[in-house]
Amino acid sequence: VCNAGYYGADGASCSVCPTESYCAGGSSKVACVDNSLSDLGSSAASDCSCAPGYEGTPPGACTLCPEGQVCASGQATTCPSYSRAGAGASSVADCACNSGFYSTEPGGVGCTGCLADHYCAGNMSLVACPASSSSPAGTASAAGSADISSCVCNDGYYQSGASCLACPAGSYCAGGTKTGCPANANSPALATASSQCSCNSGYFADGSSCPVCPANHYCSGGGKAACTADSFSPEASSSVSDCQCNAGYAASGGSCAACAAGSYKASTGAGSCVTCTSNSYTLSAGATGCESCPAHSTAPDGSTSVSACVCNAGYYGADGASCSVCPTESYCAGGSSKVACVDNSLSDLGSSAASDCSCAPGYEGTPPGACTLCPEGQVCASGQATTCPSYSRAGAGASSVADCACNSGFYSTEPGGVGCTGCLADHYCAGNMSLVACPASSSSPAGTASAAGSADISSCVCNDGYYQSGASCLACPAGSYCAGGTKTGCPANANSPALATASSQCSCNSGYFADGSSCPVCPANHYCSGGGKAACTADSFSPEASSSVSDCQCNAGYAASGGSCAACAAGSYKASTGAGSCVTCTSNSYTLSAGATGCESCPAHSTAPDGSTSVSACVCNAGYY
Repeated sequence: VCNAGYYGADGASCSVCPTESYCAGGSSKVACVDNSLSDLGSSAASDCSCAPGYEGTPPGACTLCPEGQVCASGQATTCPSYSRAGAGASSVADCACNSGFYSTEPGGVGCTGCLADHYCAGNMSLVACPASSSSPAGTASAAGSADISSCVCNDGYYQSGASCLACPAGSYCAGGTKTGCPANANSPALATASSQCSCNSGYFADGSSCPVCPANHYCSGGGKAACTADSFSPEASSSVSDCQCNAGYAASGGSCAACAAGSYKASTGAGSCVTCTSNSYTLSAGATGCESCPAHSTAPDGSTSVSACVCNAGYYGADGASCSVCPTESYCAGGSSKVACVDNSLSDLGSSAASDCSCAPGYEGTPPGACTLCPEGQVCASGQATTCPSYSRAGAGASSVADCACNSGFYSTEPGGVGCTGCLADHYCAGNMSLVACPASSSSPAGTASAAGSADISSCVCNDGYYQSGASCLACPAGSYCAGGTKTGCPANANSPALATASSQCSCNSGYFADGSSCPVCPANHYCSGGGKAACTADSFSPEASSSVSDCQCNAGYAASGGSCAACAAGSYKASTGAGSCVTCTSNSYTLSAGATGCESCPAHSTAPDGSTSVSACVCNAGYY
């Protein structure tokens, strides 16, 4: 019979009594009441006890531990003062301080009211308020602050999310709220009241606002003062130094006095009156600028009337009126005087004396004598006739050496036919200073110091390896050769490198072979490369236009062997042309000879060994004869 703490049929094996049960011996096994436990091998109902979090004494019922208490070993006890536990608590460790209380020990032991400038969510939580904020304290028996909402920012700081930020300049902060100073006012950082806001320089106090200081005033420290007469300050001025005398007025003994006639002051500011210069005047005091004399006339410094303006030499007109430039073919000494030069002579615009007249370009002579037409082959400038330089020319009436131009086939780097020399090689020269390079990749013959070179582009001939296309010489493309400016294509199926100059540079393409001057396609069973043609080995095949020995492939029934193609042995086969090997016939087939392209099938219901070479190798299967 099984001992107490075990159970099982008499005479059979005994099992240890499981937890949550008790076994008195023999085959008895009884479950403990609900929500109770027992150790392995328990033998009596008294070994059952309520589970943690339940109270009672089995075999009586085990009920859920009530809220505010803890239940261990079936007994209910109360949590420490100012702490609590939820229903079903099983250990004093489940007790936690109430909100507004905290402890330095677990299990609700020693709970006391939250400290000042902190908040306590319960249990052992003690959290400092954010920097620059405060909260009220609890006592040993009264709750303190329970959450962060009890923390209020100190004056001079304001609430921003969970933080208290320093009140910035231009604002004041109280009760956690930030208020901006009025427009155009400022305050120091950490200000706590509106009385710390003061108007900015350039603004003045007007009740609780700071309007901008008006023009012609200055404002500082909240006050407003007017500038002196005939002076100006811009809006938002902040100092008496911002008051500047108006244009036409200058500082004089602390006030602003008008500039005298014949002087001016152009702009508002600290400057002095300036005397009008020799080409200007003013009509009255307080001028902001001098009236300019009519163009090209002058008056003494400090003039006070337009009639003081007299036309300059090279111009003419009434005093104080407009002055016209002295025209060509005339000279003007100043004032209202204007005198004509002799025929075929000129003077520059604005000439002021008879000595300014000279023979017109293309004429020779010295005024006041006559001016006559310059003869052909010479040039006449300033009345003097000179001959054009060597290898240059000019027509009758030429007025400047610049009219001399190099002859065709000559050129110069200087104007006027100076230094004309024969055109350079690979260039053409139309005359004068023209020196034009032949088109790229072409050339022309050179002249000499005394002999003309090429005169136009027709003398430029494309170099070998290039061909003429309009006015350009283009590089000879691959597949052609170029000589004497002409492009000729290589024969069909041939190619050449770019810039080829002769037909000998054309070579047949791979897959074609040279046959005189043509490149026919490489025939089947051959391969062609570099212009040559070679036959494939016996019993092999290559397609037309093959270019490599690798294009030669053994025929069906043959396979590669030492550089040639050997027939597949009897009993094997190769089905198609290509690089494959011979394949042994399987157990139901045979071949009669070497070089087979396929195996013959044995008669139905018969089999032959692999690699059979005769139909007689086919033997009827079992069950057939």
